[in-house]
Formats: sequence, structure tokens, C-alpha cells
Amino acid sequence: MVGCGGNKKQIVISFGDEDGNPLVRYLASSLHPPLPFSTTWSTFYLSNIMVRTAQIARYPSDPIRRWIQREYADHGGNTVILGKFSYESQFYRPEEGEAYRIQVYSTTPIQPEELHKLYAYFCFDLSWPPFLEIYSYNPPDGLACVEHQRREIAHRKRLQAEQREGEYDESLPPLIPTMRTGLEDEFMSGFCFLLTSKSYLQGSFQDNDHGTGPWWISFDRSLPSTMKKLDMIKRLDSPPTELQIFKEWGISVNPEIRDINGSENNTVTVTNNSSDGECDLQYVIYVQFLAAIEQEKTALLEITARRFAAGIISHLPVSKTIYFEFRIPGTSLSSLISAAPNGFEVGASHEFEAGSVMRALPQINRDVSIRPIPHDFFTVVLDKPAFIQEPSVLFYILWTDPRLYIEPQSTDTVVETLRSAGIQEAARRLAMLAVEEKLQDCPRKLTREEHRELLSLSPEEYEQKMNF
Repeated sequence: MVGCGGNKKQIVISFGDEDGNPLVRYLASSLHPPLPFSTTWSTFYLSNIMVRTAQIARYPSDPIRRWIQREYADHGGNTVILGKFSYESQFYRPEEGEAYRIQVYSTTPIQPEELHKLYAYFCFDLSWPPFLEIYSYNPPDGLACVEHQRREIAHRKRLQAEQREGEYDESLPPLIPTMRTGLEDEFMSGFCFLLTSKSYLQGSFQDNDHGTGPWWISFDRSLPSTMKKLDMIKRLDSPPTELQIFKEWGISVNPEIRDINGSENNTVTVTNNSSDGECDLQYVIYVQFLAAIEQEKTALLEITARRFAAGIISHLPVSKTIYFEFRIPGTSLSSLISAAPNGFEVGASHEFEAGSVMRALPQINRDVSIRPIPHDFFTVVLDKPAFIQEPSVLFYILWTDPRLYIEPQSTDTVVETLRSAGIQEAARRLAMLAVEEKLQDCPRKLTREEHRELLSLSPEEYEQKMNF
């Protein structure tokens, strides 16, 4: 995401239903007061843009809008309010933009008498005023919002799936829609807002300095439970049935993305280096799934450290040396923002040019050779105990210290988390083997044999088909 300095930035925001079918498109501009920073969780972003459209004039004879709402429980049993200011006297099946529902969380409880000002803050000049889904669950930070939203999405899908075909139960909570932030993007993102102060009570205007603004959080809606290889057909720039394109220009095959596009400070150190020098791989690794455990933390940390180190080493060249320092963070991953400095240089040591050795890091979601990108903090996080079998390794990057001043209109990403697709991929990325292999971020051309197999043709049938 690119910062826009002091200028107001407008982008196109499109909304889809839960299955990704397009509903409506808005222009988005900055919200006041601005958000404190933007971040990513497995491609999870927070930014300072808000949906707006031109205001539609109302006449004195028009009916008066009033607040309507209904309530239901989320997956944890907490109350959710679905409501809006509307000219209708009851809920109905809305169409187009009015069908959209903005997901709203707050770090502190929202009182009933505040709903009018909250709605005006988000929707005061929208021609199609949407619903707000206001959660009574108060997350401590944006990462907790993502975890709650993912569970809520799955919960509502289960409830809707249990309905009999052709029936519609008005009492069930609605499915949560998707979002895209560009004309070419697919409807793959979930998003929500997190209110970090009561500044919305003072209205949406440039000089509102009554507290921090809300966080706009976008994220991948779900994560696979196991690693899946990306099918060849999904990596092509054009369908294989485009015979003319293949014959004249070729069809590009994009590289497979190997990542999915986030106390007590007991410490355990693991190394296979017998000397006092630096190792090829040096990382601090936070074992997040041990944060809530009260007993035998040190013993469990030692077991985790041995298993993880053995799993990584088993997928590396035998000459590679490692130095891993394992720690237990606070209960929330956001506690890493204020974590103590690593105390040593992290990353994988590589010689990019003759005599120029530096430590490379897996800072993007593609397994390619890249030079280190300036950042404030990088660490590795294990968020599930089954990290050998499941994708449980996160790369946590703090691009800018959020405690420092950030331009009000900035949309720069501040925190980013990337999830590795499996222990083998985690080993490759931590070692940055793509640097040694000189893997570049560019597609290759689909071969004739691959093309024939995708079309399910025999060699004779293929030659006949391509003879035009």
C-alpha cells in the first residue's frame, strides 16, 4: 500500500456478497480523524479510507428516517446489533448498496445512545446507506478482530447450510460479504472497522482531534488447514483453450506462491554451530500458542524448539547452520509490536554480489530472490502446535514503529503478517534459498507438452488441433 502524504486519496472500493458476486462500487476517500496505522495479517491490512458517495437531496415531504435494528448472537454468544437509519418500518431484503453490511468493532463498549452518531460518522453522505453490524465483543487490537471475523464467517456459513433448501430463516444472522479494493481484484477480502476511541461522537471532519480514528482492516477470509499445491490452470495468464494466443505469443505460467496471500519471556536457544561465529540462519521465534498456558511453559518451549529446529534443518542443505532463539509472547500477537529488540541481526546470510554479504528476509509473499527491504522489526511466530503438519508459521514484519508520528493521510502498511504454506516452505523462505537459486519474480512460458495435457488431447489430436 502506498502512502498519500498530505493529499486526500480516492480509490475505487467494490463490494460483493459472501460468495464474491459484485453488489456495488463506491469511491473511497480519507476518514477523519485518520487511522493510526495500516497492517496486514496473511495479507491483512489496516488503512485510512472510508466509503463515500455523493449526497442525495431529500424533500420535506419525504418520510423521516429512524433507527431500526435486530439482534442475534455471534459464535461466542456475544450480542451483535444489525441496524441502520431507514425510511422503512421493518427489515426487508435490501438490494444493491443497501444490502451491504459494514462490520464494526470497538475496543470499548458502544452505548445504545451512541448509535445515531456512530451511524452518521460512517454513513452520513452515502446515497445507499448500508447496515452496520455492531459487535459487543471488544477485541484488544486489530489482529483479534481478524481472528473473530474468521470464526464468525465460518459460524454463519454453518448456520445457513443447516437451512432446508428453499427456506429462508429471518432470525439467522446474514452471511458476511466480501470486498475488493480495485477494478481488477477478485472479491477475496474480508474487512471490518475497529473503533479505537470515542472520536466518532464528535463527527467526521478534518480537525477532529478527540482521539484516534478507526482502523480499516482487510484480510484473507480463511486459511487452509493443509498445504495445497496450486493447479497449473490457476497459474496461467490466459486459458489454455486460447489456441491463437498460445501459438503466436505463448501463455505465461506464473510462479507458484509459496505463502498464503500477525508476558513471560522464557527463552530457549537452539543452534547446530559449534563455533562462536554467526550462523547462516538467525531468527527470533515467538511460540504464540504457549502464551495462554499456565504450567510447564519452559518444558513445552524446549520441546517445541527441538521439534521446529529439527523440522527446518531436515529441509535445508547439510552445510547450513542455524541460530534460533525461541520466546513466548503475550496472549495477543500485537504484543510483538512493543517487543524488545532482537539483540542480533536476523535473516539468512547471502552474498548478493562479490564481497557484499547481507541478511535476506522473507518479506514478500513470493519465493523469489529479493534484497532486504528497510523495516523496523522482523520475527517468526508459531501460532499452532501442529506446525510440522499444518501451515502454522507466520512471518511478522513491523515496517514502521507505530509509536512514532505517522502522517494523518498516510496509507502505508505498518504491520504485515505472512503465513508460510508448510514446514518445507518455511525452511526455504527462512533460508532464502531463492537467492542462491537466483529465482526471479517473472513468469515462464507454458510448454507444448503442458498445453497438450491441459487440453486432454493425444499427440495426434493436438497436432491436428494446432494446425490452423
